[in-house]
Amino acid sequence: MKFIWLDCDPGHDDATELLLSIHIPGLALLGVSTVHGNTSADDTMKNAARCLHAFGAPDTVKVYPGATQPLLRSARYDPEIHGESGLGGVEGLPSADIDEVRARMPSEAATVRALEGMAAAVRDTWKNGAGSKVTLVSSGPMTNIALFSSVFPELIGAIEEIVFMGGGVGIGNRSAAAEFNILCDRKLFG
Repeated sequence: MKFIWLDCDPGHDDATELLLSIHIPGLALLGVSTVHGNTSADDTMKNAARCLHAFGAPDTVKVYPGATQPLLRSARYDPEIHGESGLGGVEGLPSADIDEVRARMPSEAATVRALEGMAAAVRDTWKNGAGSKVTLVSSGPMTNIALFSSVFPELIGAIEEIVFMGGGVGIGNRSAAAEFNILCDRKLFG
């Protein structure tokens, strides 16, 4: 079994990632953290919860809101590609206001943020999974991953690998030299 944690900014591409992570045999989705990127952090959180419910994720898989902007610059969104909500043009997803979708998001009274959710999942999997490590999968700006590694350095040994979507060959998708996820928080990469 491969234990994974998704850190994403659900637009169309990340909706597909959520669907696959739920249904590929041999993967155990521990949780989902969201980040600014394709749209606002609030919309990415709602989009992730809507997708998890629509795609039949176990009720134990929750969404944890993360960074609302990059570490050293203003937030940058991509409405030309993903629409204002991040899932522009997608029909048939449940509303973020129904009880089953809201149950996947933290209540305002008991908000567990991305870093704490990620740390708890990594710690619990390491302890209760007989030393099983977690793969962090990042398909949005890597702000949450950078913060996690800074705030919880003692858990780095419990991470099997970090897989991220960023980069390009020859030309970037948002500038002559940059892919969108890297461009959003480029200071993380030197």
